[in-house]
Parts: sequence; C-alpha cells; structure tokens
Amino acid sequence: KCKSCNMRRTKTVDAPLKVTIEKGMTHEQQIPFMNEGDQSPEIDIPGHIVVVLQEEKHKVFTRQGDDLKMTQKISLAEALCGFQVVITHMDGRQLLVESQPGEQIKPGDKKAIIGEGMPKHKKPTQFGDLIIEFEVEFPSTLDEDSVEKLRKVLPAPPKMEVDYDPSEA
Repeated sequence: KCKSCNMRRTKTVDAPLKVTIEKGMTHEQQIPFMNEGDQSPEIDIPGHIVVVLQEEKHKVFTRQGDDLKMTQKISLAEALCGFQVVITHMDGRQLLVESQPGEQIKPGDKKAIIGEGMPKHKKPTQFGDLIIEFEVEFPSTLDEDSVEKLRKVLPAPPKMEVDYDPSEA
C-alpha cells in the first residue's frame, strides 16, 4: 500500500508558480502555464493554468489602450486668461501643464502630453500619451459690477431682430 497517496494513485501538492507581469500588459490579458494543471494516471496530458490580469481602477487616470486619460477642472478665468496646473503622475512624478498665451480652453477641450501614457507591451522604450480633458467651472452667480466689466472687455453678442406684427397674430 502506498502511504503517500493512500491508494488513490494521486496526491495533492502545492506547487507555486511564478507569474511575471510585464510592463504594458493590459486588462484581461492572459498568462498561460501549459501542462501545470491537475495530473492523473488516467489523463495523458495535464491541464493548463491560465492567469487572467485584472486592472485596478485608479481615482484619477483611466487607461485606454496605451494612453492614459484624465479630467482636469479649471476655472473660467483660467480657461480665458491662461493656467498652470501640476499633475501628479501614477509613478509620483509631477508634470507642469500650462496653456499658451492667448489660448482659450473650452469645456471638453483636450491636451496630449506625448510619451506620458502607459508603456507599450514588448516595447519597453515606447509609451502612450497622457490625454487631459478640461472641465471648465463657471461661476454660479456674477454681481452687476462684474457683468458690466465683462461686457466692456468681451465682444458684444449679435443684435437680434424679430419680425413680429401683433396684428397678424
């Protein structure tokens, strides 16, 4: 009688596997371990083990292929007059993002920082881009003085004329 398998012809053992996650691997990418699964005398070929990667959500960045996307809030004054913001990247580096003189940012406008996205799988020196979408925060109210100042510096709205004859109604 075999004492190690208790006459079952198989025994359970822990066999650790080393899983290497390479830079640039993506959500649900599979890492197969061929013939590392269950084995028994009745089965000619052992089973396979497949590790499926699950990407964790990040509170700031969203992955889209090799690119990273994020939303940055700026005030209306920053959108019209210029801005500088510091973005802390996933690896802790800080990136300065600024608008060019005279450049106005509209809600939904995007800027790309080339090469600051995710590393490309199997291409360790190549990276995707960091895409920043801007959300412009408008003030909830304006006082009369501010409205008058804005009317003086902003272009006047087009004058509208209505063709309306009350006698035709």
